[in-house]
Amino acid sequence: VSTQSTWAGAKYIADALLINKTLTKLNLGCNKIGSRGAKYIAEALLINKTLAALVLQNNKLDSTGTKYIAEALLINKTVTTLDIGHNSIDSTGAKYIAEALLINKTLATLSLSSSNIGSTGAKYIVNALPVSYTHL
Repeated sequence: VSTQSTWAGAKYIADALLINKTLTKLNLGCNKIGSRGAKYIAEALLINKTLAALVLQNNKLDSTGTKYIAEALLINKTVTTLDIGHNSIDSTGAKYIAEALLINKTLATLSLSSSNIGSTGAKYIVNALPVSYTHL
């Protein structure tokens, strides 16, 4: 499967999320959508009002892709579960998520399992938790 086809698939799914009114859980794990695919999904999260759980585990997300998702979480009020584990998320990506946690009061479950956030990234997340409602 080419790299282009994986993010292009994410674009098709994101387009569907823009009009879908019933889907509550979306698991795109292991699809290698990368940052470009994450951008499409994040754009859909700005509009979609039904999706509650999003799994983007093992999708070659880096800090840029994480930033797109985090920016969407600043506005989205329906996603309660986010799994972005098993990606190349470093402390910068963790910082983006932490900044979103300071604003977003809806996200209740967050998975960053097997990521590369390190102690600095963990500190960003932990410092955001006292004001958020998220469980790790």
